[in-house]
Amino acid sequence: MTIDKEAILNLLNDFSFDYEDGMFVFTCEDNTSLRNYLVNIKEFNAFSLNNGASKCVIIPDYEDFVIKLPYTGEWLEAEEEADEDFYYQTFYDGADGWDYCRTEYYHYEDARAEGLDQYLAPTTCIGYLAGTGFPVYVQPKCKIFTHTSISHSPEERNTTKETIKSSGVRKYDLPIDWLTDFRVIYGESELIRFLSFLEKEEWRDLRGDNVGYLNGKPVLVDYSDFWG
Repeated sequence: MTIDKEAILNLLNDFSFDYEDGMFVFTCEDNTSLRNYLVNIKEFNAFSLNNGASKCVIIPDYEDFVIKLPYTGEWLEAEEEADEDFYYQTFYDGADGWDYCRTEYYHYEDARAEGLDQYLAPTTCIGYLAGTGFPVYVQPKCKIFTHTSISHSPEERNTTKETIKSSGVRKYDLPIDWLTDFRVIYGESELIRFLSFLEKEEWRDLRGDNVGYLNGKPVLVDYSDFWG
């Protein structure tokens, strides 16, 4: 992965963040504004935008990385008797506050301490935007599982299911074909070690949109959620 940190920060420095509750805020409702902002930058007009519940992802077409921006919170519908129709609420994830990209970084470090970091696409903070102090993260570009046509034979899937079942660990929402790739590439014992780690750490929301492949090998891509 080759990146120019200053170029990426400069790219986003002039984006106008809203200001609520004494802080600069960024929510999924700002995706359209961010898209329009990026489209108007001539040297950066080939990209797509994706998002989950807690972060926005800028995907440059011709780079080997993606840019992750954490949402600070969300707009919620107010009660009928309230003066405003909606109100802003900041996310809160324990010690990490609203920044779920930072949570992802800490999760990567936890996996690395267990010798399991090769199974996660690393999320790295490259700096903070001038004026707002807003954090910017990058991650190697991965092929998302749900954007593939990967499918194994019933026999291979059953082998994976039996391996997991006999170990007594949970597979959460991880796709069975992705787990089969993991088993074939890394081995049964490593699959169980990895799933045991996920169970111990109580990581969730590991569905097909949040896992994929880096250099052809299975990895977690989005590994933070509202529960930690």
